[in-house]
Formats: sequence, C-alpha cells, structure tokens
Amino acid sequence: MSSAGDETQGRRQHLFRGRRVKIRDLVDTALLEPGALLVYDRPQVGETLEVTVTETGQLLLPDGREITSPSGAIRLLCGKSIDGWHAWRTADGDLSLHSLRLRLIQEAVREVPDEGDPDLEARQDEFLNSAKTAAESASPQRLTVRELIAIWGASGRSFEVNERVDADLKNNGMSTRPDFRAVTLDDMVAIVLTTQVSGDEEPTPDTQDISAGTVASTHVGVVENDDESAWDHGLTIGNLPSASRKVCSVAPDATFEEAITLMLTNDYSQLGVMTGPRDLKGAVSWKSIARARNANPAARLSAAITRPSEVLYTADLISSLPVIQNYEFVFVRGADNSVTGIVTLADVVEVYGQMASPFFIIGRIDQSLRRIIETTFPMKTIAPLCDPDGLRGLRTCDQLTMGDYQRILENPDCWANLGWQLYRKTFCARLQEIAQVRNNLMHFNSDPLPRDTVSMLQNFINLLQEYGT
Repeated sequence: MSSAGDETQGRRQHLFRGRRVKIRDLVDTALLEPGALLVYDRPQVGETLEVTVTETGQLLLPDGREITSPSGAIRLLCGKSIDGWHAWRTADGDLSLHSLRLRLIQEAVREVPDEGDPDLEARQDEFLNSAKTAAESASPQRLTVRELIAIWGASGRSFEVNERVDADLKNNGMSTRPDFRAVTLDDMVAIVLTTQVSGDEEPTPDTQDISAGTVASTHVGVVENDDESAWDHGLTIGNLPSASRKVCSVAPDATFEEAITLMLTNDYSQLGVMTGPRDLKGAVSWKSIARARNANPAARLSAAITRPSEVLYTADLISSLPVIQNYEFVFVRGADNSVTGIVTLADVVEVYGQMASPFFIIGRIDQSLRRIIETTFPMKTIAPLCDPDGLRGLRTCDQLTMGDYQRILENPDCWANLGWQLYRKTFCARLQEIAQVRNNLMHFNSDPLPRDTVSMLQNFINLLQEYGT
C-alpha cells in the first residue's frame, strides 16, 4: 500500500524538471506550515512587509487578497519588481523561500527514481551547477540561445521547450539576460542570478525637443511575467533578426552629406542619431531629409532629426504593429537599455511572409485529407478511432482535426481500405512532421522554419493530389 508521502513524491515529477516549484509544493512536503508568516525587510524605507502562507499554498496579503507568486506579492504590496523567492523569509527560522526550494529539489533527487534520459539530465545538472557558480562569482556564462536549448536536447523553441528550460533555471534561482525566449536563436544570453534581474525597465527617452519638427516619442513595453506564470507571448520584437543588428548612426552635429553617404552606401532608409549606445537622440530618414530641405534649402541636419518610437525587445510584435505602421520603423532597446537594432515595416512583412506560405499550404493539406477521409470512411468507422468515449459528439468530418487524420491513417485497416501503394509508417511519420509545423505556426513560435519546409509541404500536397483523386 502506498502512503500519502509516496503520493506526494509521485506528484513532484522527476526532479521537478520542466515545472516550476510552487509554494504549494513546500506546503505539501511540510517544508512550510500553513499559517507560517513570511517577512520581507525594506530597511531603506524602515518597513517590513508580511504575508501568511495558506493551506493551498497561496500568500495571504494583509488586505485579504491571495496570490500564488512570491514576486507578485511584493509587486502588489510595494510596486517593486524583485525576485520574491529570495526576498521572502520565514519569520521564525529566517530561511528564504529559495533555500527551501533548493532543499525540496535536493530531496527529490534522493527520493525520485531516474525516469528520464540520464545522460541528458546529467549534462543539464552539470550546466546548471557550473552556471550558478559562474553567476555567483559575477562572471556569468554566455552562450547563444541555440546552444542553451541544445543542453535540453532541443534544436528549436516551442512552448514546451521554453517551459522546461525556464523552469529548471528558475528553480535554481537563475534566469537569462536578455530573456532567451524574446531574442533570436543566434543571440547571446548570459546566465545570471534572478536577484541580478529586476525586470526590464521601459526606455526613458530624452523628452527635450531637438528641433521644431521633432516628433513626440512613443515607446512600447511588455509586463514581465510573475515567477509562477508561463511565457504567454507569441512573436516579440526581439525575435526579429534586425532587432539585434548594429545600429548605424550619426552624431547630432553631423552634416547632410555624412548622413546621406551612410544611407546610400548601406542601402538604409533611416539612421539613428546617437551620442552613445544608450543615448538615442532621434533619427533621420529620406522622408525627414526631404521635408527639411524642402522647407529650407539651407537647413542643417538638425532640422531633419525626428523622434521615432522606441520599443523593448520583449514587446509583443502584434501589439507593436500600429506603432511600426505609424512611424515606419522603431528602435529596439535591449535588456541593458542599449539600442540594439531597428525594426522596419519591411522586416515585419518579411517575417509574416515566411509564415504565410507554409500556413496556406497546410490549409490545403487539411482540406485534401478531410476530403479523402470523408469519401472513403463512414462516421461509424471514424468515430470510434477519434472519439472512443463519445465526449466530442463527432457527427461530421468538418469536426476532425489534424490529430484525427493521423489516428485514422495510422490504423492498419483504414490504411488498407485506401488501397494506396505507399508505406503507411513513412506516410504517417511525414504527417506527424506536418502536424508539428502546423502547431509551431499556430502558436507563433519565434524560430524560423527549416529552409526545406515549404518544399516538403508542397511535395506532400502533390502526393495527396496524385493518390487522392
């Protein structure tokens, strides 16, 4: 007979891999008692904040509100963005929540049998230990996002991959700077302690007018997630390659000739006007130059300087589209508030163009498979395979999903009824690949599809047209 303790251990999952430790886990394993008082000292303002742990692992605030996230509790109480796992400590034992979290993970290592890939997990543990040592010594490890996710056995990012990597880092009190989910695969990130990251601040552009024609600045950011929340963004500004390319710029006292020569030799439509990597004074473009010279042929370059929009690299791309459309280009601020790149309308069109072609081809594949299945199999054959419990109430083929197509075609009897002189396992394996591409597109995964994706999809639709007639 299994005990309640055994059930608790089973709920932990293997070493909590891919899942963030929660306050509830500390309560369930008696590392925190319901009713325990947690405190956070703010000596700079002579204040001590207090919350109470509930039976369900919530944090009860003095005003009666409850919240799961330790960092979220601090934000609600004093408006600060601080890692709550390190900030909150027990009032009676002076133990940080992070130290209790590490104790829980260590106990899981001893108590939970190894159910995953031992070699892969050993590499992850080795990396986490070395990265933490380096971060604590103020010499953080730096690597590309591609190299980072490869440690978790992945070649591209998906929701599941992002969650696994982020959870394992957060459980060990670490994060990446910049956020590995909001940049490109080939951008460099540093593995830092979460206490070293207080959340990306919105850029604070200089509001002083450069000239009478200066356009008011607009900037777009994104609210950082609580430590208990999953990453719920699609494409970010930072996912675009141009967001991390070096910005070509001129000084505020540059001449028209200097700016024009740079734009012509680099085939740019705009330049930054900067005095340093974080000090963006404005921009000049072909449009602003034409306007300035049309108004005054003897004008200096300062008359053509405008104030464009600035966005954080973590800003949601779709939410930023109106700003990009209005200004035609935006400057991107990185995790350290430096200007890391310029994103233009052309960059956005290119990204969505890359996604549109496979999206429409997959739509044709979906229609072809549905037509083939509808004309070959009756619903009395389809329903038991796709809805064995009858919970979905399948009545027509219009209700079928890509997963349903796979279940039907993987069935040997159904495949035999098609009469296709094709190898079922190879066909279904390719269909599984296509389903994964579809999922990536539907979830707006930030990484570009492999170069041969469009040709692979087109070959499959050609196969369906040949055999499905």
